[in-house]
Amino acid sequence: MPTIHVNTDAMRQLGQIFNQLNEQIQNQSAQQVQNYTNQLEGDWQGISRQRYEQLYQQWRSTIQQAVQHGEDIGHHLQNTAQQFENVDQQG
Repeated sequence: MPTIHVNTDAMRQLGQIFNQLNEQIQNQSAQQVQNYTNQLEGDWQGISRQRYEQLYQQWRSTIQQAVQHGEDIGHHLQNTAQQFENVDQQG
């Protein structure tokens, strides 16, 4: 079997960056957009508001998918780094 050389610390840090970005998107950016949307709730009506709501819902769905993919990537990197380290310790 060929030898694989990978910096597991860098891999783990990259996984942590994905996790941090996900938290930032969910807890800060998306919440901030929601807060401003709520401020416009009573004043903004009509077709342009309806179109905004459609686009906003699409955006939220896309953000949720992106966050899920980011979580998957973060976990994959963390697990892969651990697996490489386990193999290194065995051999």
